[in-house]
Amino acid sequence: MFATCLRNAEATARHVVKTHEGRTVVIVCAGSSGRFNLEDFYTAGWLVRHLAARGMFTLTDAARVAAGYAGTHRTEVLQQSWIAQHEGERWGSEVSFASEADSVTLVARMTGDRVVRQE
Repeated sequence: MFATCLRNAEATARHVVKTHEGRTVVIVCAGSSGRFNLEDFYTAGWLVRHLAARGMFTLTDAARVAAGYAGTHRTEVLQQSWIAQHEGERWGSEVSFASEADSVTLVARMTGDRVVRQE
């Protein structure tokens, strides 16, 4: 299981394609307080776009919709998210930081209840 955000989506996709060829890939959005959130959906679509560009994947309808949504203007979409709209003063700079897609090469994996760097 990998921990992915917009910032490391491309690196994660490269790693998954390289190490999990022929296996089913399931993307689970964390959400917030048990609810859907826009930024996770956008990130899932961004990851799907990277995976699809690198390998043979059969996409579900949900994956297709997410990938299509992630093809829209990232900064504007993320500025429309609940967190940006309602907590903008507090979280605005973090939304901008988080929207820097593919800006790091770190691949993070879950080990128990910890996130660690994939070697």
